[in-house]
Amino acid sequence: MKLVKSVAISSALIATSFTAQSEILWSNVALSYLNGDGYKQAFGPAAGTETKADVFTLEHAGAYNWGKSFFFMDRFIDNNNVIGNQTYTEVGLDFSLSNLFNTKLENAVIKDAYLVTQWENANPVNTDNLLAGVGVRWNVDWATFIDTNVYYRIQDKNGIGTENNMQLTTAWSIPFSVASTKWTFDGFFDYATAHKNNFGDVEATFHTQPQIKLDLGDLWGTSNKYYVGMEVDIWRNKYGQKDINETTPQLMVQVNF
Repeated sequence: MKLVKSVAISSALIATSFTAQSEILWSNVALSYLNGDGYKQAFGPAAGTETKADVFTLEHAGAYNWGKSFFFMDRFIDNNNVIGNQTYTEVGLDFSLSNLFNTKLENAVIKDAYLVTQWENANPVNTDNLLAGVGVRWNVDWATFIDTNVYYRIQDKNGIGTENNMQLTTAWSIPFSVASTKWTFDGFFDYATAHKNNFGDVEATFHTQPQIKLDLGDLWGTSNKYYVGMEVDIWRNKYGQKDINETTPQLMVQVNF
């Protein structure tokens, strides 16, 4: 884990140096509640068994003169104790190459390019992974943002010798209108490559959570604050377990602060 610690320390030092001269361009905090039926246990004799759960999500996203940040924490509450209660956290810091090199990289295709870092923590699995790579924000006028990142995943060995691997991530937020109502199409997808651990092969995984939500507050003059909608949790080879495939529609309520 020496490499993990070295990259983590380097990222922290970079972030600290930028904080001193940071200018906040925008910042948002969101709290969401989701409810779905069809989450699957990926491991053990109960693999493939489905359960119903409540999910509470706390998110923070921000943009700065040095780049952008993202944090979210999911608290998964298993109604049937099939998977068990879980907490999952991600923290991402992306450093603008335009800022680092004091030049404007924006053109007809991209708005900017980034050095991207991400920390993942799963509990009670007690897994810590560190991701580092490069990313771009695409120059599209019909979306709030579309980002694509390529990461090298430095995985926690966790006592089972998990190999490092690669990950491709795209995240997006696209506003649209239906009649006089305002909607947003948000989401991400992750594709992580196959690798090995001491138990054998770990399959490549695909995970996406597209969501469509209505700006409910806009109906009474409070835009961008209260949302209702649906998210679909789609996972192929969940946690790298072959043929554990999950497709779970979730009702969603969200408040932005």
